[in-house]
Amino acid sequence: MDTRHHTWFRLVSRTTCLAALLWLATACGGWLRPFHPTPLDALTEFPGYLSRADLGSVQVLQEREVAGGVVMLYRHTDRGGRLGGEGRLSVTFVTPAGGGWRAQSSGSCGVSAADDWVACCAVGENVTDLTSAYGWGRRGSAVHVEWSDGQTDEVSLDESGTFLVSRPQTVPVRRIELLDENGEAIESRAWQQ
Repeated sequence: MDTRHHTWFRLVSRTTCLAALLWLATACGGWLRPFHPTPLDALTEFPGYLSRADLGSVQVLQEREVAGGVVMLYRHTDRGGRLGGEGRLSVTFVTPAGGGWRAQSSGSCGVSAADDWVACCAVGENVTDLTSAYGWGRRGSAVHVEWSDGQTDEVSLDESGTFLVSRPQTVPVRRIELLDENGEAIESRAWQQ
């Protein structure tokens, strides 16, 4: 084969491959995960817990930058009845991607009117190694978080009564204690290792 034919063959092959890739991207567009314009919109994407209809009930309580993204702590209702309970306290890690935002991992726990404190954790779910300890209390002033690797964190409850601590690694939470103004434990929740 002379060099003109070889060059023409390579050009046709590259063009054909590029056309096939563009066709595939267009044909499969419905299967590709979309980018969302805001972190709040990304909460509607799996592994988030919200539908578009649920967005109106969202109350963002805290946001923390960690590991190149944002961990969002929020309260919401579940109009679809998928999760049960009177309300939900959820955390979702969202990251910037493609000019928008993507949900990477989530955790959620139920909150009822009878609860005066809720402690939850989300450990390395879905596509990330991020771990978060989070919750809410009507009383107390801080929490003490004990991680399975021995590290501890003490975090004050914010004005909404919530706390959020995240680490960019998969390390389970061993215990969360609710502390009074004197630093004494008044409630505790532990997880099996």
